[in-house]
This record gives sequence, structure tokens and C-alpha cells, in this order.
Amino acid sequence: TPTTLTDHRFNNYLAGPGTTTEERFEAAAYYLAGETEYHRAYRKWAAVQHFTYLTCSYPGAYTSDNFRDVVNLELDPYFKDYVSEAFKPLGVNLSFWEPTLKSGTTKIFKIMLINDYEQGMDGKLVLSLENKGGKELAKTETSFSIPAFGQGSYFLELAIPEVQGESMLKATAYPEADIEITVSRRKVRIE
Repeated sequence: TPTTLTDHRFNNYLAGPGTTTEERFEAAAYYLAGETEYHRAYRKWAAVQHFTYLTCSYPGAYTSDNFRDVVNLELDPYFKDYVSEAFKPLGVNLSFWEPTLKSGTTKIFKIMLINDYEQGMDGKLVLSLENKGGKELAKTETSFSIPAFGQGSYFLELAIPEVQGESMLKATAYPEADIEITVSRRKVRIE
């Protein structure tokens, strides 16, 4: 039987029982970011917020905050890495959650962008596939233009290379304005 409310989820999303605390922190941040990207991209809500950002952490607590060091307000590094991307005003949602991609094929990916800025946003949208070591295996790009407080969907075709192994699919928005890039990431295994 599960010992916490989330044991069964981690057992399903990760490699079964026996995962490390670090693997669980990383998985929680990864999935929270993806869910946040999804809800923001479809613009069906007045706001999207994360309810346990700063609540509590003690033995037996079922919901915990996302700080590694609450006294110094140091966020958990996985939370900071994934979730900070999901809440940026220029939002990116890579609409892809399949666990595998077939090598040597071509696939079309849907990428949704949102613009929470008061001015329109133009730039370059890049879809790339990297191996576990961060080496780029494939890449395609297009320009984007999103009106103020607007959204848009882009469909990019990517040739999946003849390789195998764990990889990272990335959709990155590079705005022309002097603001940070935004990236949406999906873990995928090439078979």
C-alpha cells in the first residue's frame, strides 16, 4: 500500500518503486510545469497559480512547499528550472506527451504560444531534439507573431534521426524584444 498520497503516481510516472528523492523532485516539477503550460495555453482560466508554493514541510505533511531552504527563500532547483519557464509572460506549450518517437520518421508537433505582455511579440520559434548529453540531434524553426494578450498555435515538422535512446524535445521561443527566451521541454525515448 502507498505510504503517501503520491507514491502510486511516482511508481507509475517513474521507473517503479525505489526511485530517489531527487528523481521525485525532478518529476514533480517536470509534470507541474507541463500542466501549467497546458492550462495557460488554452486560455480557459482567469489565472493559473500553484497552491503550495510556500505552505509547509514537516514529517507527515501531504503537501509541501517548493523551497530547498525556506529561511533563505532558495527554491528547489528542479522547481525553479521547470516551473519558472511555465509561468513566464511569453508562454510556450509543446503539445506532446507521448513517451516514444520512432527513429527515421517525420512528425508534426503542435506548439502553442501565449503573450501576456501589453505589446505584440514577434520572434523565432525553434523545435529541437537533443540526446541525454545535450547534443542537438535535429532542429527546425519558424517565425512567430503573437498579439498583445493573445495566443497562437504553430505546427512544426521534425525529422527524427536514426538514433536510439533517451532524449529531450524542446520548443523555444526567442523573442525579438529584449526579454528572456522561454522553453517547453518533453522527455522522450527514440526507438
